[in-house]
Amino acid sequence: MGERFCIGLILALSAYTYADSNLRISDIGLHGYSGTPCPVRLNVRNPSSQKQSIHLKVAAIDGWGNANSMVSSDVSVDAGEERQVELPILLPEGETKITADAFLGKSFLGHDVYTKSMRNTSLVALMCTSDESCQSAQSQIQFSGSIEEKADKNRKLAFVVMNDPRDHWWTYSAATSVVVAMPMTRFSPAQREALEGFLRMGGRLILAEQEIADNNFLSGYRRTPAVANGEHVGKGTLFRVSAISANTLGDVFAGRNLPPFLDGQLNAWSFISDQRNGLRNRFGTHFKFPRLRWMLIWLGAYIVIIGFVNFAVLRRLHRLEFGWISTCLLALGFAAGFYYSGASQRPKEFRLDNIATFCLDARSPRAAADYELRLSAPERRNVVVSIADPAVYTYSSFITGGQPNSQIWAELNQRTARAAF
Repeated sequence: MGERFCIGLILALSAYTYADSNLRISDIGLHGYSGTPCPVRLNVRNPSSQKQSIHLKVAAIDGWGNANSMVSSDVSVDAGEERQVELPILLPEGETKITADAFLGKSFLGHDVYTKSMRNTSLVALMCTSDESCQSAQSQIQFSGSIEEKADKNRKLAFVVMNDPRDHWWTYSAATSVVVAMPMTRFSPAQREALEGFLRMGGRLILAEQEIADNNFLSGYRRTPAVANGEHVGKGTLFRVSAISANTLGDVFAGRNLPPFLDGQLNAWSFISDQRNGLRNRFGTHFKFPRLRWMLIWLGAYIVIIGFVNFAVLRRLHRLEFGWISTCLLALGFAAGFYYSGASQRPKEFRLDNIATFCLDARSPRAAADYELRLSAPERRNVVVSIADPAVYTYSSFITGGQPNSQIWAELNQRTARAAF
């Protein structure tokens, strides 16, 4: 019996190890730095001799063991193929564990867990042709500017060398900036789209013209001489330097350009804009609550009726002993009236507000798009909101006053103010 038990245990462990070899978490965030959303890079293998659709499920478990967020996807994998897949997920605050599971139909295929702590700081991603070039770029960034600026950069900035360009713009969300100093021929069309998407959605992209050796990438913004403070592309900023060897990269990270680079990923990618709140308040579902004036009038009427009318009537009827009954009944009547008058303004049905904003300019027909969803519910209930690809869920949008479209928001707010008067 003992031998059979040992053999069964060995077979079970072998099967579990074999299953885990079919799924592996290769990276979280950007080489361990978290973003919003946080990309999870998976290596999934199809052990079957036929092409199969593999169901992937990734969950973020908080410190109390609750699944804070979850994402799933179906991936078609050829026979014996190992494919790399990236999925976006929102990380809870504090201690987090990432779990990944793969299923082939109803059969369990693989499982992996990531328990390492994530880093969150102002990150600069470097893409260079060689390690020496990346070292030179990092040195120029760290040692440019005044003594105070050097100290701030050494304290707040972190650097990561990337030899693996990503296929989706949101996979760069952990970085405040990306320095590209390698030929664009090394990038696939999807990877080029990812860099442009990162830029348009609020990132800062620095191009070394000589190293990228491509005049077609973002050509609409590179026909004029480079501007020291960068050029706005969508909600992001494009910087250009002639070459890493020209030792001008440090100027991008100095002076008035420096503060946005030190803000960190959290401020750059999760900033709640007052302008977006203004749009939501103007065009979205409104919740009406009793105003202070109405409450003061209601309270005044209650005091007059309870304190004067009630006892004046009872004194005239010579029934002051009934005051404790009439006072309670009047208080209940006022409370019921107050409740129903306020409840009459509450939502009567489920409503979904969808506010879309697009940021574009005259140099390109492409735009950065934000879709803000808000659900209004008349009662407590679990509701499923389905969002079609390629939209990616994030906590909030980030539109800052320093961007060119802030003039549009300001004019819109002025028109709203004039209409109010």
